[in-house]
Amino acid sequence: MTGAIIDTSSPDSFSHTYTATAQIGEKAYAYGPFVVPAGSEPIDIDLTVPAGTVAGGAVSISDSWSASILAAEEGAEAAGPAVLQAQAAAAEAAASAAQAQAIALSEVSEAQGAVFKVQSTPPENATEGGLPVVWIDTTEQFVPTPVNPPTLAWDDALSRFTVPTGVIGVEYVWTSGGGGVGATLMPGATLSTSGAYPRTVTVTPVAKLGYVLASGVVSFVHDFPDPSAVTVMTSDGFGGSADPDITGRVADLGLGGTLTPSWVDAAAWNVDGAGRAVASGVTSGIGRLVLAPAMRNLRVELEVTTLAEDFDLSVRGPSRVEGKPLGYVELALGPSSVGLRVANGAGGGAEVGPGSGATLVPQAGLWVIQIYVTTVTITDPASHVRVWDLSDSTKFDPGSLRDGPREIWMRKNSAGTGTVIDSIKMSKVGF
Repeated sequence: MTGAIIDTSSPDSFSHTYTATAQIGEKAYAYGPFVVPAGSEPIDIDLTVPAGTVAGGAVSISDSWSASILAAEEGAEAAGPAVLQAQAAAAEAAASAAQAQAIALSEVSEAQGAVFKVQSTPPENATEGGLPVVWIDTTEQFVPTPVNPPTLAWDDALSRFTVPTGVIGVEYVWTSGGGGVGATLMPGATLSTSGAYPRTVTVTPVAKLGYVLASGVVSFVHDFPDPSAVTVMTSDGFGGSADPDITGRVADLGLGGTLTPSWVDAAAWNVDGAGRAVASGVTSGIGRLVLAPAMRNLRVELEVTTLAEDFDLSVRGPSRVEGKPLGYVELALGPSSVGLRVANGAGGGAEVGPGSGATLVPQAGLWVIQIYVTTVTITDPASHVRVWDLSDSTKFDPGSLRDGPREIWMRKNSAGTGTVIDSIKMSKVGF
């Protein structure tokens, strides 16, 4: 105050009035204006005196809080019939749904020639409406059907796999490795993988509703090898002292490797003491190395110092009976010709056509023959490369080498003595 006299005798001349707002649920209620009573006690808004317009005039104390509550109660009472009506509508809708379900079930029963009772207690009657009653007991515990899913088909040559078809009750999910993580795989789909080698892929079978994986079923895990990796397995540089017959000779690993196979039936070749195998005067002879363990994809490198007569470099499978190979791929090499022969296990050879690529030139030097699944590649000393596709099973069945090429033959076809071999090396390719 400034000390001035305040005249409160005229309308609206109170020195101070107040208003207040009360929040009840989502609704706000305003009170006032009112005069703050004397004293320091808490103010009961419900009992405050509304400020009049004339000082000293008579006032009435209104219970505005109670009036608000009364109004709310009256509103709830007025809404009661509407709530009851809504509840009745909901009940009617539920009854209509139940009736529709009963009608549908009745139609299904008629179509199936039986009445289905889905309940926890046995039906009272064995027939209903002229149809037999089938009871589906809701108290019985559901027992899922065990399923034993087959593994996937893994293609190491192309780093891909194929999902089985016709499998009931199981989905296959690609769970780790190879690029497709998280995908649920379609039956029969063939999927390529990606990433660095060695490439480990995990596919997990997941049982569908109503099925459970049989005991012992786990995820299918496969390590894809690097299809371009080359590992030397064995070699022979024909070192050591002279020997007129290399039969029984152990490969000396002069060009690397770990396997030490022995030469068998090799009277057609001798060692000259200067690190070379020389053709003897024997009319014909095999000269073979037996490899174990087997190698399916194989590269053979033959260093020919002198090419004076026809001979064959043959990659063969294990013999079904002595002298009858199960399958082979053979480089036929001579002073004036070069070609490829194969056998599909039926006995006897088969021509496979000219192949594709550069023309091979008969000559001395390094010859390379590689078998990779059903593709044969031959490289001559001048680096000419020719490729044969042996996917035609009438000419070559890869199953004929299912245990892997296990024998390497240097087979002579004449009694000549001029051909000289400097070395032979065998490597595993990919897997």
